[in-house]
Amino acid sequence: PALPPEALARTEFAGARLPHRLRLIADGYGLCDAERRSLPEALEQYDEVSRDFVRDMVDQGSPPFVRSVERAGGWAAWERTKARRGRWLREQRPVLLSALTG
Repeated sequence: PALPPEALARTEFAGARLPHRLRLIADGYGLCDAERRSLPEALEQYDEVSRDFVRDMVDQGSPPFVRSVERAGGWAAWERTKARRGRWLREQRPVLLSALTG
């Protein structure tokens, strides 16, 4: 999710729609059962890798990344949001797996 869970809950795409949307993506790409089962973990891995990428971009002074982190309230606030999103993804894994394979 592009939004942290508490913000996502206030949108029209709250909770129940997200697993369904992920299922539509998997269907659209024609993923087999094994690929579907690996998708939630791949999302978690992407979330972690993207954190390192953003840190590198901020360290290099890349203006769009620096602005994004500043808008989030600084690196510590950005990290807290990222940690919440990571926890949320891990907590949602059973729900996502069910939607993808059910």
